[in-house]
Amino acid sequence: MRFLQSGRVNFWEATVIYKNYNSTSRGTMLVSKHCDFKKSLYYPGTAVVKTKLGYMKNSSFSLKHLILNEDGKICAEGEDVVVCYDFGENKTFRIPNELRDILEKF
Repeated sequence: MRFLQSGRVNFWEATVIYKNYNSTSRGTMLVSKHCDFKKSLYYPGTAVVKTKLGYMKNSSFSLKHLILNEDGKICAEGEDVVVCYDFGENKTFRIPNELRDILEKF
């Protein structure tokens, strides 16, 4: 699950989500997480997390994750569902068009 979190945080940093949250208190909230384990990972070892946009709705979207071992074989597949959330007003908000344009590139 920490690998999925790393993929999600890296995604926030690659988009404007993290930057916008720091200046507006509007960001994303994790509402669901799922992971299917396919193959063992061993410690110590190396894992690569690949994250991309899964789907986008009005105020929510998903991130699809692949966790690969050092041989490039899939060890787990995961998905996060997040909702755009205004932490100051305690309510969801529609994904802004500018953010939609950025997310569609991933």
